[in-house]
Amino acid sequence: MVNELYRSKSEEEGWFCDNARKAAVVVINPNMPVTEIGPGVDLGFRWICVGGIRIYSCYWSPNTHFNDYEVFLDRLEWSIRRATGPVLVAGDFNAKSSEWGDPREDLALKPPPQTHPT
Repeated sequence: MVNELYRSKSEEEGWFCDNARKAAVVVINPNMPVTEIGPGVDLGFRWICVGGIRIYSCYWSPNTHFNDYEVFLDRLEWSIRRATGPVLVAGDFNAKSSEWGDPREDLALKPPPQTHPT
C-alpha cells in the first residue's frame, strides 16, 4: 500500500490509484495475477483482487470537513460489503484517537454521552 503519493506509475506498471492519486495498491511482482480491479473513480480508496483477497488502499486528508469524511467512510463500507471473499483494508485514515496512541482525540470518534432519565 502506498499513501500520500507524490508520484505514481501506470496500471500497466502495477500501480492502482484512487481518483485523487493519494492511495494506491502496488503489485511489485509482475507474476502475481490481479484477477479483478476496482474502478479508479473513487476518491480516497482503490482496490484490487489478488489470490482471492480484495485488497484496499485508503487515504483521507485530515484537512477536510468531518461530513466529507463520513461520506468517504460510507462509500468505503458500501464497497467492502459488496466483496464476495476475504478483504484486507489498509491505509491512512487520519483519525486521531488514544485507542492507537494519539494524544489527541477526534470528537466525532468519542461515543455520545449517556443520558439517564431522572
